[in-house]
Amino acid sequence: MDKAWKAARQGPVRDNVQLPSTYIMYVLGSGGHTGELCEMIKQQFRPNPGSHRRYIITSGDRHSINAVERLEGLISQAFPSGANGTSQGDSWDIVYVVRARSVHQPLYTAWFSALHSALSIVKALLHPPDVAAQTRLSKHNDGRSGRVKPFTYPDLIVTNGPGTGFIVCAMALMLKILWFMPADRCSVLFIETWAHVSTLSLTGKLFYYSRIADLFVVQHELLAERTGKRFIGDVTRHGNLLGIRKPFRREMPSLRPEEAKVR
Repeated sequence: MDKAWKAARQGPVRDNVQLPSTYIMYVLGSGGHTGELCEMIKQQFRPNPGSHRRYIITSGDRHSINAVERLEGLISQAFPSGANGTSQGDSWDIVYVVRARSVHQPLYTAWFSALHSALSIVKALLHPPDVAAQTRLSKHNDGRSGRVKPFTYPDLIVTNGPGTGFIVCAMALMLKILWFMPADRCSVLFIETWAHVSTLSLTGKLFYYSRIADLFVVQHELLAERTGKRFIGDVTRHGNLLGIRKPFRREMPSLRPEEAKVR
């Protein structure tokens, strides 16, 4: 993970570099945020047996569930399981958390739902992948260099703007401060949504001023100039999670246009 994180800070990763097995947590938001992040995952995806993806979805967000199932279906088609039963597309799961605040919910009741949301997020951060996924990871890692034990905590949290993403990252920081989680887990990558060209979103401002993101990137040059943050271009056109710019070796069909971009 250290090598991958160093590469993310320095620039594009050579296509022949084998990335380490990682447990990545993606925080989805309804509508455009989900479509943008799923398209980014599809663009930058590399088969890496032994890795795990966890999608955090707020309760009642059926759109994100459908988008994730469609994405993972594309990945499994492009990278089917091998003869030994090991999936080239890695393992994945979905964990649901309570929405911090519903649309039009009165502010005087929002504190209770926000607290409930925070508790459900803590559970999502501390709950390891299921037994089946852990078994696959153990088989893959057995006798190999690097990680030997199954994953317990996320290596990386990726979010692109939904408010829930900030709460997830804040809870991860709190858990590390309180020693419930190792300090070298739950690094934070914040990608400002494509929809914000010259100003930061509310969630972007929270990450900007709190400085809890280990890596903060933007998709427009104007915003990069105004904030001093790294410009990476349109993540739905280029796989820029680790600075990868080459297209997917094995093409997968695009998601539906309305879900692929925030326009």
